[in-house]
Amino acid sequence: MFFMGDSFRRWQYTSVNNEPDNYKEQGSLEAPDSLGVDIDAWPSKRQRYGMILNAPLFDEIDIPLTSTRLNGTFLEAEPLSIFRQPPSPEVDAAWARIESQRPVPISHEYISAHGKDPARAAKFPESFGFGKEAYIGRIDVFHQIHCLNRLRMHLKDNYDYYYADSDTNNEYHRLHVSHCVYMLLQNLMCTANVDVYPHTWIDAQQNAFPDFSINHKCRDFGAILKYHDDHSVPIEVFGALRRPADFEPLIMNHKFKTIFQWYDNHPDDGDLGTEIL
Repeated sequence: MFFMGDSFRRWQYTSVNNEPDNYKEQGSLEAPDSLGVDIDAWPSKRQRYGMILNAPLFDEIDIPLTSTRLNGTFLEAEPLSIFRQPPSPEVDAAWARIESQRPVPISHEYISAHGKDPARAAKFPESFGFGKEAYIGRIDVFHQIHCLNRLRMHLKDNYDYYYADSDTNNEYHRLHVSHCVYMLLQNLMCTANVDVYPHTWIDAQQNAFPDFSINHKCRDFGAILKYHDDHSVPIEVFGALRRPADFEPLIMNHKFKTIFQWYDNHPDDGDLGTEIL
């Protein structure tokens, strides 16, 4: 069991007016109506998603595999996807729509299946209505999108828009970008898309030019996003949670505490460990 039942509906998320309702906004993806593929004839969900270890969302909902043609054009074709446009409030809203940091409850079994000790995992309070064994989790794809967005914001052409009035010349921002690059690399290597794209001959250069706009088998991200909207806990509610008195915390090392500005409001009492997270 991954999620904890109908009590999640109390946290149902409602989009604000300036957020795009569909992640395929402005032609970022194109899904042909018929490509002659019998999705129902494919193996079971567990077999289809075999690269994911005990991914619990597959037990909770059916995430269709769709035949989707990626938009791999080098030039900015019209209509230009919101995700390729220059920085603006509308662009930020589109990215915010798909990089949610809102947590979802996960089960004791899921914690154990991924090699983690449930005794060291944070839980939601029983007052949330999820039961005694509801642990705090986040769906990984949204963190990956967050990392990609962070890299986008640090691009030279975008940097002044986001950071002109901020001090980003510090270790925290350097480590944040480094973390995001490495997380994306590891996830790309883990899922390792082995679809092969063709090349064609063009009159603008002598060698063959790649055609990235091929059909792929894609998980229906819209289904994942909707489920997350319906079942996640608001970020401000999550942010107000505090450690239970009987939970022994991990002791972080000095560098971690310095980077996260712990010593700005707390004395350096010498209580240091080796944890970095």
